[in-house]
Amino acid sequence: MPIINEGEIFARIHKFKIFRKEGNLFIDLYEALLGEPAHKFVAVPNLLFEEADKKYFGVGDTKGAAIKDCLGKIKDVPIDTIVSSESPDDPHEDAGISPEPEEESKLRQSFWKLPRILTRSGDK
Repeated sequence: MPIINEGEIFARIHKFKIFRKEGNLFIDLYEALLGEPAHKFVAVPNLLFEEADKKYFGVGDTKGAAIKDCLGKIKDVPIDTIVSSESPDDPHEDAGISPEPEEESKLRQSFWKLPRILTRSGDK
């Protein structure tokens, strides 16, 4: 009997930090433990509450491969380009959920994106 629902992914998160002259950048490495992800590992650059654009995500079948893929994509790219301070599309739009009031925290908005990180392209 499965212990998670169909379509769900249960992941461990490893946290890394890059110290740059312009500031610090975090990388969360998601390791899929249960479910059927597109990739076993996904490295996501972030500023705690704001994630990078998907083009900077690193993917791979090992921790090292995902981290190297991510680091290669963000090398020589300014932090404010990697993680844009512009407001992203409404994270509720794809889920068919009405947005909450403007007071909704950035942390809560970030959590709405998490399920999309590990899914296969086209899956929702």
